[in-house]
Amino acid sequence: MNTEDTKRIDLEAHFYTPEYLSYLRERQKAPREEVFRGGRKMWYTDDIWEPHGAIDDFLCDLGEGRLKAMDEAGIAMQVLSLSAPGCEQFSPADGTRIARQTNDVLAEAVQKYSDRFIGLAAIAPQSPRAAVAEMTRAVQELGLKGIKVHSHVGDTYLDDKKYRIIFEKAAELDIPVYLHPTVPNPAMMKAYTDGGFALAGPPWGFGAETATQAMRLIYSGILDEYPGLKIILGHLGEGLVFWMSRIDFVFTKPWKAKELQPKIKK
Repeated sequence: MNTEDTKRIDLEAHFYTPEYLSYLRERQKAPREEVFRGGRKMWYTDDIWEPHGAIDDFLCDLGEGRLKAMDEAGIAMQVLSLSAPGCEQFSPADGTRIARQTNDVLAEAVQKYSDRFIGLAAIAPQSPRAAVAEMTRAVQELGLKGIKVHSHVGDTYLDDKKYRIIFEKAAELDIPVYLHPTVPNPAMMKAYTDGGFALAGPPWGFGAETATQAMRLIYSGILDEYPGLKIILGHLGEGLVFWMSRIDFVFTKPWKAKELQPKIKK
């Protein structure tokens, strides 16, 4: 293969908008961004935070500065999506408003640099019907190519029946759903909090949480319902590819009782 002809595509590329940042800074409870003398903190929960700083400025750059950095890194194209914490942890009204606003900004950047950017829309699943309306608008009117959702919505997971209409619409529109990591579901956080960001954040919690969500979706039978549904996992499948033999254990071991198997066709 001639590496000079190979295009590098960055799937894990994110952005902010000034309006989104302002909203995060106005919030009094997590998720929020705290600006203080000498720095910034992104609070995912009341206990878990990570340092922010110049990254905010970079994430807000959807123009020449980003393109320059891409060129320097040998990146031909970025698949852009709204960076964490996303819209899933806000009120339904705020989440829907932020999703629509950021999707408009993203679409404008994609249209301007169509040879360098592809866009995945944000949605607020906590308002399922509004989420379906926004993803339809984002794809059919704005030209975005899929949606990105974080691995839980409040204290619920995406396999909850009330979110089925979102996946039904994704299958109908023939677009992918990118499952993106965030800190663990509040119901799971007790096991992570004592380890701080190192345990709850990208080093471990992000991947463990997203892999759990992916397995919940599979075991819920959603792929039986919508066999054409496309779900994307980043980060080498959040490690699931290395656990296949363990995942298949209840299906492949002849002495395992049938009632222990998830009720899925495949």
